[in-house]
Amino acid sequence: MSARWNLFAVCLAAVLAATPPLAAQQGQQIVQGVYIDGKGVLNSVRLIKRPSLLRGREPALNEDVRRSSAQRKISLTRLERLWIEHVKNRSSVPDEMRYLAGLYRIDYVVVDPASGEVIIVGPAEGWIVLNDGTAIGARNRELILKLDDLIAALRAFPPGCPPQKAVWCSIDPTEEGRRRLRAALAQIRQPVNRGQIRRLAAVLKQAFGPHRVVVSGVPRECGIAFKMVGADYAMKAVAMGVVRPGVRGLRSYVEMVPLRQAGTVKVQRWWFVPDENLLSCTEDKTVWKLSSRRVRLLGDSDFQIRTSGEQDPFHQPDPWNRRFAEQFTRSFPKLKSRLPVLDALENVFDLLTLAVILEHGGAAALVNWDRSGFLDEDAYSLRSYPTPEYAETLVNIRVSGTRLTTPLGGARYGSNDVLGGTFSGDVERPPISIPDDPNRWWWD
Repeated sequence: MSARWNLFAVCLAAVLAATPPLAAQQGQQIVQGVYIDGKGVLNSVRLIKRPSLLRGREPALNEDVRRSSAQRKISLTRLERLWIEHVKNRSSVPDEMRYLAGLYRIDYVVVDPASGEVIIVGPAEGWIVLNDGTAIGARNRELILKLDDLIAALRAFPPGCPPQKAVWCSIDPTEEGRRRLRAALAQIRQPVNRGQIRRLAAVLKQAFGPHRVVVSGVPRECGIAFKMVGADYAMKAVAMGVVRPGVRGLRSYVEMVPLRQAGTVKVQRWWFVPDENLLSCTEDKTVWKLSSRRVRLLGDSDFQIRTSGEQDPFHQPDPWNRRFAEQFTRSFPKLKSRLPVLDALENVFDLLTLAVILEHGGAAALVNWDRSGFLDEDAYSLRSYPTPEYAETLVNIRVSGTRLTTPLGGARYGSNDVLGGTFSGDVERPPISIPDDPNRWWWD
């Protein structure tokens, strides 16, 4: 191969950076598969090829909660009452509560007006706790739902919040960075030889400078924000080809797009959103069912249509942008086992969906449940996460045409995204027999 190339391709992605609280200064893993170093830089995504090899602490659990269950039931109203007692007495919250009795997915939300109960139903099993506090199923290695994230989701959609409320994050370059980047590109002279590639990458990275990480709808320091940003980072790493998950049928955007447009600068945006067919419910809205697919990745044009109902007439759609999003969505079940932060995003979407059903779906109103115990921020503060505030630019140069690609976008969950459709009225109520013991907050 020649040592000099007349054509080259430049791709830019984001490496996220933050100033974490003191508790995170040891550089420990914060969310499974996402790492922060001692300087507060979210600097890598770890691929896990064999989740079965993960090891962790086995909490002291009774045999009942260890048992795998296809349909574990949790009464949220009972859980709130019992959890408040622990908070008021300043007693340690048991792992059984902290990890929602091993639930790793919400399949149903059931409202029982006669008893005043709101019950969530889904698969569960015993779990192990990794060093970072993440819990995964002892058998299937699914990420276990967390009480803290449930509380954060309920606080994101409290009583009286507007129906257009959304929780979202994005990573945006600064205008100054864009200007410096254009100036740096104008100085590049071809041909480029092999020895110049690393220096060229460094010049472009410095010119583009840090990106801003924007979080809206939830506190920046809560687990939901951190996990949404982390999942966005992992997706961009896959789009860039920086992380290669080895999932059949999924290629990075950088690999699939024909790089023939000499001299162009393309800003590629992708957004995580809840699937448009996520919810169905009975006519009386006492039983809600979540579909098997909770998360969808949308390209820029489809995202515009989803959020505004129309596409920008001045925006030229990129078919490769859409193709990558479609491949990523189809591959999500396999991707989330190899990039666990994507599994964390699915958990977040489940809990936000629950919160939206309670508030804007009217489920809480059917039993006059105000969620005040969970919503009281003075009584209980959520665990803080070092969600990044800035992003450094990562440059990837390919020799195959001249094209600069900047992956942007983020994750967005809005109540209108899941409640704007037409719901089926033929949802079957799962078998539920509520225990007589008022202190029994979960059962199989």
